[in-house]
Amino acid sequence: MDEELRFTVLGPVRAWRGEREVELGSRQPRAVLAALLLHEGTDTSIAELVDVVWGGGDIPPTGTQVIRTYVHRLRRALEPGQSAADSIITSTTIGYRLRTDPASVDLGCFQQLLAVAEAAAPVDALDQLRRAIALWTGPVLAGIPGDYAESQRVRLNQLRLTALERQARLQLELGAVPEALAGLTGLVDDHPFDERFAELLMLALYASGRQAEALAVYRRLRSRLAEELGTNPGQELRTLQDRIIRADPDLLPSASTTLVAGPAQLPADHYGFAGRQPELAAATAILERPDREPTVLVTGMAGVGKTTFAVHWAHAIADRFPDGQLYLNLRGFDPARPAMPTEEAFFLVLEALGVPPQEMPKDLDGRAATYERLLANRRILVLLDNARDAEQVAPLLVGTTGGLFVVTSRHQFGGSVRGAVIALDVLPPVEAIEFLGGRLGDQRVRQEQSAAAAIAERCGRLPLALAVVAARAALNPAFRLTDILAELDESLGRLDAFADADVAVDVRAVFSWSYRALPPPAAAVFRLMSELPWTTSNLVTISSLAGGAIPVTEVLVAELTAAHLLLEPVPGRFGYHDLVRAYAMEQLEAVDSVDVRRAALVHVLDHFVQTAKVAEALVNPHRPAVDIMPRRPETLVDDIADRPSAWAWFIAEYTALVSAVRDAARNGYDEHAWQLAWALDTFQYRGGHWREAVDVQRTGLAAAERMGDMHLKAVAQYTLGKTYIDVGERDAARDLLEKAVAGFRQAGSEEAESSAYVALGNMYSDEGRSAEAVQNYQEALRHGSEPIARATAMNNLANEYSTLGDHELAVTMLLQAIELWQAAGDRHGEANSWDSLGHAQQMLGDLPAAATWYLRAIDAFRELGDRYNEAMSLANYGDNRVSLHDLAAAREAWQRALELFAELRHPMAGKLEQKLSSLAG
Repeated sequence: MDEELRFTVLGPVRAWRGEREVELGSRQPRAVLAALLLHEGTDTSIAELVDVVWGGGDIPPTGTQVIRTYVHRLRRALEPGQSAADSIITSTTIGYRLRTDPASVDLGCFQQLLAVAEAAAPVDALDQLRRAIALWTGPVLAGIPGDYAESQRVRLNQLRLTALERQARLQLELGAVPEALAGLTGLVDDHPFDERFAELLMLALYASGRQAEALAVYRRLRSRLAEELGTNPGQELRTLQDRIIRADPDLLPSASTTLVAGPAQLPADHYGFAGRQPELAAATAILERPDREPTVLVTGMAGVGKTTFAVHWAHAIADRFPDGQLYLNLRGFDPARPAMPTEEAFFLVLEALGVPPQEMPKDLDGRAATYERLLANRRILVLLDNARDAEQVAPLLVGTTGGLFVVTSRHQFGGSVRGAVIALDVLPPVEAIEFLGGRLGDQRVRQEQSAAAAIAERCGRLPLALAVVAARAALNPAFRLTDILAELDESLGRLDAFADADVAVDVRAVFSWSYRALPPPAAAVFRLMSELPWTTSNLVTISSLAGGAIPVTEVLVAELTAAHLLLEPVPGRFGYHDLVRAYAMEQLEAVDSVDVRRAALVHVLDHFVQTAKVAEALVNPHRPAVDIMPRRPETLVDDIADRPSAWAWFIAEYTALVSAVRDAARNGYDEHAWQLAWALDTFQYRGGHWREAVDVQRTGLAAAERMGDMHLKAVAQYTLGKTYIDVGERDAARDLLEKAVAGFRQAGSEEAESSAYVALGNMYSDEGRSAEAVQNYQEALRHGSEPIARATAMNNLANEYSTLGDHELAVTMLLQAIELWQAAGDRHGEANSWDSLGHAQQMLGDLPAAATWYLRAIDAFRELGDRYNEAMSLANYGDNRVSLHDLAAAREAWQRALELFAELRHPMAGKLEQKLSSLAG
């Protein structure tokens, strides 16, 4: 043979001679080839092949001769011109044997990679497993009917599940928890009774700080097993549940074995990606150039598949960038949301690169400098999707050694952004038909080749339009393509060209054709979701919008996703392509009244307000609640059980919540706007979203002023004043906090007045104005009577006295503060005061007493999961041990602190390394 033969069974049964695919004919010859391949170089009897082709059906009298005919056709297709004696399909005494190198069959490659992984070190094993799993291209033996094919699917899928299990265990072992979590969620959904994946998902969630969600996985499995099988989870899973309830730290990856993995943010590669081979080859060739630019710009009209192409290519080259992959949707052309501001883009990429909230630069220049420093020496791939223009994307294209920026945009930017350009056009006719074949099956398309070609032309060979039509056709497998073409033709010409000037085909007609086929409830959800200006929503939010029960909405959303009118970019969250959103907005304007739309918006705002109140109470349980909106009976609330799940909810819904504050205020729902702004305060402060918090709290203050409630207005002034301190706008902060003090006093809210004085004291302390700080802390003490208010003021006042050198007075006050924290049950506040007390005792020279307080603080912070403060107290305790000449204990404390700071990617890690080096010297 001049050209090498290659075969696949881990998906459709296919063969290639060199780079050209071999036409294998109908499903019967493919079934024969599949059986020969799956016997892996051993004999396959004629009787077995007869059973493969007709198993479960009537076997014709000439069955044996027909099998010989199929083998003859396969020989001729695979090796044209070759004699039977020299063919790779040889005749044997009982039937036939296919002589192949295991490396020429995807199943053989899969098994070889698994064997290598079994003997490799963990990091290398994980790489081999990723490569092995990537060989699966769809349903095994796709299109091959019969009992034999089904039994082989079961066998092979078990091999795949075992590989996926091994991959997930290695990911957890090496600390690549986000990567493990992304895959395990879908595996548990697809295999709800497989305890292996439930166990691994529980471990991944627990390692992510999401204890409640981990336990919820166990409860769901236990419920399913009891209801459907009448059994309980195994002992291993029950033991894991108990260890999670006890917050067993040994379940977490060890710092000594953790792989410091870079970000892995690429969206999932699109199943069934077709065509674009010349463009993929051109893009990859760019990487081979010694003088290549660090930027590749992928351009083309809307709907041409820029994101799909860029994501597919990024996955193909990801192994060249071992420091990770970043992904950012810049929203350049989203009809419902403004393009992403540069400051927000920097925040998101810095967060992904591990910059903790307390170290996040507050100004744009600081974020830009940190971003450039972190990328300078990293081999990292950054995919910047949907860029509006050069002005938006240019600040993110910094100098990097060995890294790559991939930018997608409808515009080419001229010469304002240097880099190679990959311009995508509509698909060539052959690739457009291949695109349909990948979604509808090659056989269905081949049987009606002319209709498929006509459908491709009606869609202008635009991938987005083709995907929508293919989704409708796939949902109706009994429809002939000629019928689908006729139905599609009814829409064409009756509708205007799509409003976007970039779109040269009538995609509105394609959307209309698919939209009109929806049941009315699904069509209503499709329209109403365009009312939400954020990118994606979960099922509870969509159910609130539609005013229906969650199980009903789940079915409707599944219909929309199957029709390709909604996307599911991450599991459980749904949104539109921007062109589909524009079409949905048109339909909303045409069909739904203003009253219907406002009612839907109110339902969503009610849902967000009530869920945010639950989440805020869990995140900050000692914050005084201000409840102005009782829950309506019909309001849906997300299931949030504890602090980790509350924090995860804020992360997932943050963009939507910020938009909801603005939408509520814009539409006159001031109670919703004020309450949401209030509920976002803790998350925005602890998460480092200070600049965005200014806008949110300004909106909340304006809403409170319109409501005319003096106390609520003072609360909003206090909240915005604290936020101004965070961003360094001290004059504005002082003005608002002083107004808040006066407002609280007038409203008779002494506890709130005490909090405002503490905030003023903190501002003066930061400025080094100790006299003013002490004065305000004393005022806070005078007005606060509740334990937490007094403990807060006393703790801060004690720290200020210690700054002034009066450490004895500081110790006295801190002991009083600790009693108050204990009375209030605020363990976190108590731990902070213990650490402060350790510092004061250290300054007094009572080193044993200082050590006692530091150790208490360390234990408490560890118990609470506060790794940052645990690390700070460990560092302080190490200093204490050096003073006592206990160098072994100092080294141990600093080493543990270093590990924590390294996990947090905090600058203190460098200082701890220097301290450890000095100890070694």
